[in-house]
Amino acid sequence: MKLTAEQFNEQYSVGSGFIYQSVMTFRDGEAVKTASDAWTMCSGEVVVKLQGKSGCFSVDHLTYTGK
Repeated sequence: MKLTAEQFNEQYSVGSGFIYQSVMTFRDGEAVKTASDAWTMCSGEVVVKLQGKSGCFSVDHLTYTGK
């Protein structure tokens, strides 16, 4: 199930740890932390900024690490 920006922000605070997978079918990923609250782009995609990265990233490509 896809999360709305509001649901994502309720579940995960800024600074939460995730594994980011640029291609969702690949098993490997990069450990990252969020740097902003999530928001919904005009396309409907829910995105968030990541620490040390430029741009915004789809929350669908993030797996929570519990940290």
